[in-house]
Amino acid sequence: GKITGATGGSAITVTDGNLNNSGLLSGVTSLATASDADFTAGADYSITNSGAIEAAGTGELALNANNFADARPVADATGKVKNDTTGSIANTGNIYLGTATGLTATAYNDLTLGGLLFAGATPAPVTSDDAWTGAVSLTANGALTVTAPIYVTGTNNNVTLTGSVVRAMADVSSATG
Repeated sequence: GKITGATGGSAITVTDGNLNNSGLLSGVTSLATASDADFTAGADYSITNSGAIEAAGTGELALNANNFADARPVADATGKVKNDTTGSIANTGNIYLGTATGLTATAYNDLTLGGLLFAGATPAPVTSDDAWTGAVSLTANGALTVTAPIYVTGTNNNVTLTGSVVRAMADVSSATG
């Protein structure tokens, strides 16, 4: 199926559940999973994309798998169990950045960025000869695995990879210009 965001972009958040996309999510500014006081103990609230995600216009495309600091309830006065939910990101599909200026992905557990990145007003795969003028920040509390080629260019456009284990299994390049 296809979900198209509102003019200017849409933020999509699934609370106490998973976000699985095998179709097209278009006009997106952010995709997130979160947990609240009604969480299921030990649940995994993850984002999985095997379809396509199209960023909305300029600005940043943000993916966040259950890593919101303020959405993790702690024990209350009655001793309710702390939130022990987790969340990962697994992308094997395509991410269309268009004219966006940033891609940020943060996961409570593991993060895998596979598939392909596309950029430009007329989307083309990001390659060493056709680098994206944007910044990439990927952060996982667990393992971070990159199997999608990432090429960025431009002043202050960097690639930042953070995880307990970082596996760069594709080209990752940041060139200032």
